[in-house]
Amino acid sequence: MDQAKDEVKALEKLSHPNIVHCFHSFTERVEDFDVSPWYNYRCKKLDFVHTQRFYIIMECCDSDLDKEIAKHKNGMEVPEIMELMEQMAKATSYLQRKSIIHRDIKPPNILVNWKPIGSTNGVRPHYKMADFGCVKNLSDGARRLESIQTLTRVGTTAYMAPEMFQERQIRDFERKKYLVRYNAMVDSWSLGIVFLHCYHGKLPQDTHQPQEEIFAIKDTGTKLKTVLETLLKQDPSERNYLHKILKQLENEQ
Repeated sequence: MDQAKDEVKALEKLSHPNIVHCFHSFTERVEDFDVSPWYNYRCKKLDFVHTQRFYIIMECCDSDLDKEIAKHKNGMEVPEIMELMEQMAKATSYLQRKSIIHRDIKPPNILVNWKPIGSTNGVRPHYKMADFGCVKNLSDGARRLESIQTLTRVGTTAYMAPEMFQERQIRDFERKKYLVRYNAMVDSWSLGIVFLHCYHGKLPQDTHQPQEEIFAIKDTGTKLKTVLETLLKQDPSERNYLHKILKQLENEQ
């Protein structure tokens, strides 16, 4: 329940076309049966206990990116990926200005609405970033080079940046605690793996060493390979935000 409340707290501060909208949330107190084995054995009867349930009312979308990738056995077309890339650039740019790190960007957390194109029968995708349960709010005015130090790593393993697995032991040998240090560039890495997943229709064999899959991209003048090479730098200090990469490439043309 705490994670769900953290998600609502984050979404209440956000308002962007490429981020899912949260309409309302509420907690309901309900009665349920106590069905613990010990209680049943000792008392031979059921009793009521009071529990709380937390509900979130969010906008309904047509699909998610995971389902769209599944429709393309050989991967999505490059123009489709560039469309996704441009929209995610707007979303992550907005999160940067709000000093927020998502920390769990992956295809199931990118929702899709299909919008009609004018008077034609065609449609175009409108992508929305969702699931802010792992979100991290940095201090006001924080920048990408400000590191987070935490005892826990969050996210989905296949899309997590390499630095999130580089543990440093704290000087507390009795408890054997380990420190994970990273910054906002973990979201850039996650996006790179998402786009690579879209292109090939499957995840890289080694998501922490995806150079082979990047090399296999046939560059068609869209700069897709260049973007991925920058997003998927092993050293986070050599990465950049997606919207800044696209802006730089636009200026070079």
